[in-house]
Amino acid sequence: MFLRCSGENKSRRNTAGTHLYNHSLQQDYTILAPSTPTRVDPRNGASSTLDIALLRDIPYLVSADTLDCVGSDHNPVLLTIRGCPEVTSPPFRLNYGKADWPRFQSEVHHDLRISRFESPQAIDEGVKHLTDVIQQAIISSIPQARTTRKPATLPPHLLALKRHKNAAKRRWVKYRRTTDRTAFNYAKSLLQTELGVWRDQRWASTLTKVSNHTDVWKLSKALKQEPHSVPPLHTPDGQIAQTDSEKAETLSCHFENAHRQTEHLAERAHTRAVVAHLERYLATSNGPAIRPTTPAEIKTIIRQRHPRKASGADGIQNIILKHLPVKALAFITTLFNACLALQHFPSPWKTANILAFPKPGKDPAYPQHYRPISLLSVLSKILERIIHARIVDFLTEHQLLNPQQFGFRTGHATTHQILRLTEYITESFNLNQYAGAILLDATAAFDTVWTNGLLYKLTMLNFPTGIVRLLKSYLEQRTFHVSVHAARSSTKNVANGTPQGSILGPVLFLLYVNDIPKIGRPLIAQYADDTAAFFRASYLPTLTRHLQRTLDELLTYFHRWRIKINPLKTEAVLFTHRSTRAAPQHRLYIEHQPLEWQIPGTFSRNNSRPPPDVFPAHRQNYPLSPGSNGSPIPAHHSRQQNLHSYKSPASKRIHTTNSHVCRACVDRPHK
Repeated sequence: MFLRCSGENKSRRNTAGTHLYNHSLQQDYTILAPSTPTRVDPRNGASSTLDIALLRDIPYLVSADTLDCVGSDHNPVLLTIRGCPEVTSPPFRLNYGKADWPRFQSEVHHDLRISRFESPQAIDEGVKHLTDVIQQAIISSIPQARTTRKPATLPPHLLALKRHKNAAKRRWVKYRRTTDRTAFNYAKSLLQTELGVWRDQRWASTLTKVSNHTDVWKLSKALKQEPHSVPPLHTPDGQIAQTDSEKAETLSCHFENAHRQTEHLAERAHTRAVVAHLERYLATSNGPAIRPTTPAEIKTIIRQRHPRKASGADGIQNIILKHLPVKALAFITTLFNACLALQHFPSPWKTANILAFPKPGKDPAYPQHYRPISLLSVLSKILERIIHARIVDFLTEHQLLNPQQFGFRTGHATTHQILRLTEYITESFNLNQYAGAILLDATAAFDTVWTNGLLYKLTMLNFPTGIVRLLKSYLEQRTFHVSVHAARSSTKNVANGTPQGSILGPVLFLLYVNDIPKIGRPLIAQYADDTAAFFRASYLPTLTRHLQRTLDELLTYFHRWRIKINPLKTEAVLFTHRSTRAAPQHRLYIEHQPLEWQIPGTFSRNNSRPPPDVFPAHRQNYPLSPGSNGSPIPAHHSRQQNLHSYKSPASKRIHTTNSHVCRACVDRPHK
């Protein structure tokens, strides 16, 4: 396919070139071609331009010129680039297979000095001392290796076929004899066939080494993993970020602003009242001390950590912690107990190294289309795990978590929330009623959690003062920087939000939305930051009135606590056997914008009721009816599979229609 051919001082564009030109106009990229032909046919002297470049957001690529080449009918093309491209050396990784662990342990034991930590400054200095000792022991005990991988070397017989094919091509290009062309085509076909056989054999050999589910997971992950690089980015001021340093700075500014996007929702009177209450509580309250940790607890947490998880800014991985000597465990225990006693989270562990990954299906040329992945210190995650255990123990002992929240909770899953909603809708079919659900979409909910508001809610739950003060130290004055290859942005502040990639982040968000109001008769379903309200009634106006009142109260609650609901992504779904012709006259409204009812296809009455031996027993043992507290169904219960298998139209609707699936029932990964 070529864009432009020229010969005898004439130019023309073929059909494929016309399609490419029109596509470039639609997708906003530039076609760059040399001004002189790149190929001359030795038989008739016809010249053609076969080599072109497709450019987008690369303004420094300015010219393309054809160079003369002796011995070939296809000339090379020189692309001239203005500027100085960044050249980075291949990154290094630690070769743990050749690590001298006895030497590592000996150096850590010799250089580490255990002391008492009686102030926050002493804790920060102790963290720095521990990090320096471990890093120095790593340098002297663990060799480095480049991360670049060499391509697979072809076997000798394939190399011989490749040389034979190239020689046949040179003869054909030079002499243009029919016999040479036939020999070249045969050599090329033979090489392609043998390459296919060799690749099939390598793949078969790889599959024979897969012996368990872990190997299958690693293989599938490697096959699905696609390398990515950050292209030139559009900046808010209309410029183009070209170098890695400029890209990192552009992404860091965007991520910093993402934490502030709900600050305009703040109510001054409410803010002053929350801050005043929090200051009085922290100044006057004296609760019980936080339970200290032990070397056994720390060792158990280290043992459970994945050895090759990515490290934070300090470069220390979990496999390093697994080889620490006993003296280092004693040092860490003393350090962590000082953090718990003084309610201070070390400042060096409050800085995150962020890597930006493009969102699927989005244009990677814009910073808002990237998802941040935070890399935190593995030592800080151990301390977070200890704090998390104290928080969970307190919540479990006092049963404080909202029963309608199913996210990040042991024994709760999206399946349980789906079953709850499925039964409710199915009962509306059996009663010949209308069932409606409002699916609310929160924008960057985890990143915009109001810190003082979260601490205020902890005081309302009567959390021990020590834990509240420790979490205040943990959440405030956090920073981050963005890394793009070897470049690193300037340090940015985190104004709001729970730390992304942390262990405490999910449970803190659950506590932040734990007091979501229960308005009237409609039920609420939550899964992390996804919320749904659903109700059923015999008359559509009654259904709309109840859901509208619930929606208004929920919007007031979210606005008060600085959680932004996206009206464009919020949906209202109507389930019924009855006529829906009056639905457009009974719409819901969100921020004065109408919410059109999303109505699934017609449901058959013949398959709306589950088998008699499943549904009554399910209701008797695990009540999920409107008056229920929403307790989950144990995953191991045999009736759960039966409930999935019956042909409920509501179940089919929830599971198969992605555009209307209840967002409160969809699982999501959190790093």
